[in-house]
Amino acid sequence: MTNSSFPLRFSPDQISIPHLVTIQFSHYCEIARWALDASAVTYREIAYALGCHAQPVGELRADRNNRSSSSYPGEETDQHSGRLKYAVPLLCLPNGEVCRDSWEILSKYQGHLPDVWRHQFDTILGPAVRRVMYNEALDPQYPHLFDSLFVGATDMELAFKQVGESQIRSGVSTLMNINPETVAKDKQRIVEFFQECDDFLQQIDDIPAHQQENPQWWIAISSLCGLLLGCPDYGGTAFNAAPLSSLRDSYQAWIKELDKHLTCQLISAYYANHRLNSRS
Repeated sequence: MTNSSFPLRFSPDQISIPHLVTIQFSHYCEIARWALDASAVTYREIAYALGCHAQPVGELRADRNNRSSSSYPGEETDQHSGRLKYAVPLLCLPNGEVCRDSWEILSKYQGHLPDVWRHQFDTILGPAVRRVMYNEALDPQYPHLFDSLFVGATDMELAFKQVGESQIRSGVSTLMNINPETVAKDKQRIVEFFQECDDFLQQIDDIPAHQQENPQWWIAISSLCGLLLGCPDYGGTAFNAAPLSSLRDSYQAWIKELDKHLTCQLISAYYANHRLNSRS
């Protein structure tokens, strides 16, 4: 699924601004990107196409202290935690420091997310959304979705896609155990999560005040769900996701039902009101 010949595109010891390493469409990477966009910091995003990031990210994480502590593709199939060496995002700072994952980047630039919410976002919502969205993107009946994952790719990455597309599709599907049964279970987990989150949000008297006081919470949950819900501003100015209308009818119908949840309505509004305005 991966190729070891893709180069690291910068020298970590020669940067003057933070460098964010991503796979652009990743919802975990969107957390980091939005956290940075909503801050005053100037940074550069280094985006790799699907299947092309392992070698350069592994180089940046060669020191075990720089390994991610977040959810990662492969947990679904009990892959060992050594895969955290290749996880994105990570943020390289000019002083040599590395923010190892979405949660460290979010904490540094927007404030600490309470552990109870980080656990739910990282172990329940994030992995379920990941498998559901990859199931859509890898469906050979909708090749435009797979192609959208390579928009802005380098010539080397596009060449890899051309010769290795079937390998990428099968590799990701196997890694995450993507099949109708597991996807159905993940969709149910997502529905249950939104039901519980609706109960939490209905107890808040002033939602705008909560959003202002807890941007880290709203950036996290919105980022993890923005691609799922088809929010037009997902990715900010860095990534243009395929529109919801281009996905299969059954998926669109499911999202229409999800949109009845208060949580989903507030996420969509938060994207519309804050995402593109977050960059000064």
